[in-house]
Parts: sequence; structure tokens; C-alpha cells
Amino acid sequence: MYRKAVTIVFAFLLAIMGMSIIFPVMTEASEYLHAYAPYQGSVFLLGEKITISWDYGLGNGQYGEVVQIALHKAGSDDLYRYIKQVPAEEGYNTYKWTIPHDIDYNIQGWEIHLNTLYGPEEDVTGVFYVKEPAEFQVTSPVGSDTFFRGGVIPVEWQNINIESARIRIEVCLSSPPGTVIVEHGPMNTGSYSVPITDSFPESDAYFIRISDMANYGNDAWTGEAFSEGLFSVKESEAPDNGDDPGDGTDIPPYIPPDDDSIVLSVSVIVIAVLILFFFAYIFTKKR
Repeated sequence: MYRKAVTIVFAFLLAIMGMSIIFPVMTEASEYLHAYAPYQGSVFLLGEKITISWDYGLGNGQYGEVVQIALHKAGSDDLYRYIKQVPAEEGYNTYKWTIPHDIDYNIQGWEIHLNTLYGPEEDVTGVFYVKEPAEFQVTSPVGSDTFFRGGVIPVEWQNINIESARIRIEVCLSSPPGTVIVEHGPMNTGSYSVPITDSFPESDAYFIRISDMANYGNDAWTGEAFSEGLFSVKESEAPDNGDDPGDGTDIPPYIPPDDDSIVLSVSVIVIAVLILFFFAYIFTKKR
């Protein structure tokens, strides 16, 4: 009976030891690589900095593993452009990449391919798209222009790839920097007149800033332009020649006589004198 009990206990211990050896081997995690961003359908601009993200688990993989990042045309295994090799750290990883200006933005979709250098793990992000940045060009006003309170500032612009129906026009002062005097949100028609009210301080340091309202504030937003040079805003237009703004009295403007009028006046005087002498001579002769 004693021997049987010892045998059962010994067998139980052997079973526990065997499971401690076999179970970790059976349950050890596998190496994996899952791509996330850029997400399916994302749209970016040339020159924009985007985030590439993935999740990596070492598992049975080799320590010192490296993740390779590459740009491919959507649906193609052919390498379009190598991007970067980064250490394969376990967990969630990100890498910031700036979309170069020389890639073909007319391509119908791009993918980021990720793969481990030593292991077989690989994955692909969603298909994303790249387009040309939006651009503005302010053509009016220009430097050295002068405007007056009570009038308007004629703002004119040209745009490239600006899809928004409205834009933002800001009348700003360069000093202090960032001072916005007034803001308008007109339709994107290419021209707009900004009324100059009494709130406009006199200054020769004004400029116009135009921006795309549709994408304002996000990473894709590049639609912004400034007027060329600084223009001036004054109190009122200079008075006409002859006006006396001090007491409000209107003084007729002085018009200098021309040479012909002077000659004519002298001629009339000479003729009048000759006629007087003629009548005086006739009168004295009769006497």
C-alpha cells in the first residue's frame, strides 16, 4: 500500500515537471507585424508630414530585428521608393515621414509596405492618395499703395486647386506682429472690396493675408498667401489746392494768367490812352 502511494506521488511529480517543460513551448507567442496608418482612403498633400504606424510582437523572433518601410503604388509589389529601416521594438510604433514633392501625385493610390528584415513578417497599410497643394497669389493691393478711411481696399487674388467656396481675408499690421485689424469671409470669386472704417489706425505697415477656410488648421492646410509689400491707410484724402482745412473757409483757387491775356490787357490800355490823346488833341484844336 505504501509502495503504491509513493508510485502515485512520483508519477504526479513527473507529470508536473513534464508540463512545466512542454507548456511554455506550446504557448509561446508567435512573431507578428500589423500595419495601421496611413489609413484606407486618407488624402495628403505633397510636402506634408504623415504618420506611419504599426504594431510589432517579437514572439519567437530574433532579437535585434529591423522593420523596413517602403512606398509602393497601390496593388504593386514593385518597390517605388525605399523610406527607412527602424529598430523593431515590441508594441505600438510610429515613424514621421514627409511626402516628397517629386513623386507622381496623379498615381491612383499609394501603400506603405512594412516587413521584418530577418523574419518573414510583413503587412501593408490602407491605400492613400496624394494631391498637389492648394496655392494662393495676392495680386492687389501691392506695396506703396495708399488708401483712406471711408474708402475701400480692393483685394484681388488668384488660386490654384482651392476648392472651398469661401476664403478668409485678413487685413493685418506688421507691427505689432500678428495684429489683425479686420477679417472677412467672402466667396472665392477672385476679388473683394474691404471697407476702410474708423477702426483702421493710420499706418504705413498694412498687408493682406488670404487663406483657405475649408482646410484651415489641419496638417494638410497650405492655402495661404500674403500681399506683396506694405501699403498705407491714412485719415482722409489730402485737401484740394486752395482749400483751407483749418477754419473751413473756402478760398477760390489762384489761377495765374497766361502770357496772351497779359499782352491783350496791355494792348487795350495802349489803345485807350491813344484814343484819349486823340480826343484831347481834337478838343484843343477847335478852341
